[in-house]
Amino acid sequence: ASLPGVRDALRSVQRGVAARGGALLAGRDIGTVVLPDADCKVFLDASAEERARRRAQQRGFALDSSEHRQILDGLIARDAEDRSRTVAPLRAADDAVVIRTDSMTIDEVVRQVVSVARAAIR
Repeated sequence: ASLPGVRDALRSVQRGVAARGGALLAGRDIGTVVLPDADCKVFLDASAEERARRRAQQRGFALDSSEHRQILDGLIARDAEDRSRTVAPLRAADDAVVIRTDSMTIDEVVRQVVSVARAAIR
């Protein structure tokens, strides 16, 4: 959705879903652009290397294979593009809880996100 018109249309839909309450939205600009006043913002982060490792493993590719390297190169390129775009650049909201997940299991990530969410609704 690098087209501003598409982003505008999606933003309206996303805000409508959130306005009904009880929603969890995920995306690279939710906390900074779509819902800057959200009650709870969590920014999950992991290095490109870790994300590439996870994705290669999910797809059954050997680490250090050409497929793994392509995944890593693609993630690095996408991150650079998303961080430098003028419309909704990738960044954590100033008031987001940043969770670095490189050394965490999925269960650990879920527990930490639930803990942050519970703390926000108290």
